[in-house]
Amino acid sequence: MKRRLPSLSALRAFEAAARHLSFRAAAEELSVTHSAISHQVKALEAQLGVMLFRRGPQSVNLTEAGQIYLPVLRDAFDRIAEGTDLIRALETPRELTVQVYVTVAINWLIPRLHSFQQRYPEIQVRISTARHSWSFDPEGADVGIILSEPREPGVQWTKLCDCKIFPVCSPALLRSMPGPPEPADVLQHTLMRVYTAADHWGVWFNHNGLELPKENSQLSFDSYILAYEAAMDAQGIAMVVAPLGAPDLDGQKLTRFTDSEAVLPQSWHMVCRPERADRPAVRAFRTWLKEQTS
Repeated sequence: MKRRLPSLSALRAFEAAARHLSFRAAAEELSVTHSAISHQVKALEAQLGVMLFRRGPQSVNLTEAGQIYLPVLRDAFDRIAEGTDLIRALETPRELTVQVYVTVAINWLIPRLHSFQQRYPEIQVRISTARHSWSFDPEGADVGIILSEPREPGVQWTKLCDCKIFPVCSPALLRSMPGPPEPADVLQHTLMRVYTAADHWGVWFNHNGLELPKENSQLSFDSYILAYEAAMDAQGIAMVVAPLGAPDLDGQKLTRFTDSEAVLPQSWHMVCRPERADRPAVRAFRTWLKEQTS
């Protein structure tokens, strides 16, 4: 049976305009003019014999027909995009984009990555660290190594290990203490705080039966790698997120302030979209990660 389908350009114009509820925003997304979007939508309405938008002086809203049509087209375009990705993967070298925090990339992943490349030389690994959020971005990466609880919908979670936290400082700062430090002694120093993980100090303080006073001097950074650098410079005490985010504690640049450590409610996970979970490159990376974190 011959399919009676509207033009793809008209469908794309409607889907973008309906998603944004704006012809202008749709035009910017599709790199066409405002009038082109309007023309395509009108042509689609004429072909379907129904109005898809209620047009006002400064806004547009979906009619009942438009509300029915939008999720159908959105699902169809998503399936087309996924199918296209699968076909491209057959013809191009296997690439794997890994979203990872910069601290984990520098302190844990990169020093170990050579073993993955030796085992799977046909897989081209791309490291992406340009994110401040602790959430996974499935549009920008194939897999992610994140510290979180498995809450995000539409994501497959593979637990790697628990996350332990403990304070570290420079050897010089530790030598300035009159004796072996106790957990409460951290209050005598500036605390290095990572504002994308603001609760981590609170978890450690609570574990030790202490309260973090608001007046305590703190420095804030957007990544742990910067907090570690400041601690190496004897500017205060940083919190380590181990094992994947832990720096080299060789006693020359950083050392433990105390032996007290707490376990975060979040765990280290590898995450990906469910439809990508069985791709050979994703399966290989998941197996390798579980070996490395066991």
